[in-house]
Amino acid sequence: MSLFASEYIPLPPSQQRRSSVDIRGQSVNSDILVALLDRPGEMHALTARNTHFYTALKNYITETQGADAWLRFQEIVYAPREEIPDREWINAISAFLSHNPVFLSKFKESVGYEDDDDYHSEEDEDSSPLPSPRQSYYYDDDDDEGMVGKRRRSRQSSGGGASRSSMMMMRPTYECLLALRDYPNIQARLPLMCPAYFRKARQLMSLAPSASRSNAVRRNSILEEVDVMDDSTGGDEEQRFNMCDQDSEGPYEHFCQVVCTTRQEQPDDEAWLDAIVESLDGWPQLLDDLEQIAMSLDAQEDDEQQGSPDAYI
Repeated sequence: MSLFASEYIPLPPSQQRRSSVDIRGQSVNSDILVALLDRPGEMHALTARNTHFYTALKNYITETQGADAWLRFQEIVYAPREEIPDREWINAISAFLSHNPVFLSKFKESVGYEDDDDYHSEEDEDSSPLPSPRQSYYYDDDDDEGMVGKRRRSRQSSGGGASRSSMMMMRPTYECLLALRDYPNIQARLPLMCPAYFRKARQLMSLAPSASRSNAVRRNSILEEVDVMDDSTGGDEEQRFNMCDQDSEGPYEHFCQVVCTTRQEQPDDEAWLDAIVESLDGWPQLLDDLEQIAMSLDAQEDDEQQGSPDAYI
């Protein structure tokens, strides 16, 4: 028998600790991964309470990716959960902050998000390159003014590889470039239709460091992984990537090859988009300008359907 058994005297019922505690709570769905039930409203409150942090975020995104990127970032941050579920929401925000892990970690901490193993494994299986930081640049060249439109494309492409919506989540700024591929007769003649843009590209890329030249050879492999031209497809037409000596081409020649490559030559939209972004890595202003040209094509879609491609020149 225990030495203390005889000394134990139970407390009166009124002084005994209750064995259970009533907690008033609210059921939470399993797809809620951040500590924000009313996500848009609570994000506005978080922004107001942490002005220094969110001002720093604004400065970082604006300086590295442009003012439009900051507007898109805000649209995502304040989007309701019904429009963008938590996992896709964090994934899209991570694309903007992928090159600044300190900001990304701080943001996740502020919204009460914690990574889980399942999420990491899904990211490893379905990962795709995140956009490089881009600087703000506004293109205004009268020679190509007819190519610059304001309406973003809304209709779905008739071909291509990856899902447009998933690509938009991972690349918030580049999806509109795929409009170029919806008009192959225009895409193949783009240097003739936008001479001012390509003159600017040649001038800027002629100042590129020698490393860019060797990188262009490596970037070619992205679009060469798929053999898309069969001998039966066309007698006189060859794959655009086989028409030039890769060892002697510079970044400008490589870019021209990539941007003019139609879906007939390379049907994988995602591979083509990756190659475009990589070929313009280091020239963010050219990427911005190309996006504006691409967005203008839908605005002039009627001219294309009437068989008047010269209207784009």
